[in-house]
Amino acid sequence: MTFPTPTDKLAYDKAKKGIATMRIAFLLMIAVSLALGLLISPAFYFFIILFAISYLAVIPREKRKLKRSFCPHCNAHFDYSKDIEATEVTRSYTSSTQSAKGVSTVRFTCTCPNCAHSHSFTKRITVARADFNGKVDFYNLSHISKNMFV
Repeated sequence: MTFPTPTDKLAYDKAKKGIATMRIAFLLMIAVSLALGLLISPAFYFFIILFAISYLAVIPREKRKLKRSFCPHCNAHFDYSKDIEATEVTRSYTSSTQSAKGVSTVRFTCTCPNCAHSHSFTKRITVARADFNGKVDFYNLSHISKNMFV
């Protein structure tokens, strides 16, 4: 991998180090739970399964987040406020017998600051959720979309 500027390399290394740290922490939690399960009670196997599921869910998500944050051609780091444009394409509402939610389809267009390469992708994001007890939760679309990048 070649990096155009030292700050891009630092951002990439920091993100990779965070993923490695999470991986080590999850594996350590699984090992401790396994040891406690063998020594104390088989009920700890439940925690081992929870840690394994969370490990399998979190690490791939963080890798996708890292991949989205850098240009695929020159590996320059995207600055969210300058290089990424988020446009809401559609908004839909679904309802079931117990809850309702609003989902937006957002198109992200990333333009590289160095090589001017542009690529885009779409993502479905939940923007509102309501239960039929009257509780409604609204989610900030710009905050959610900003958290999709490193």
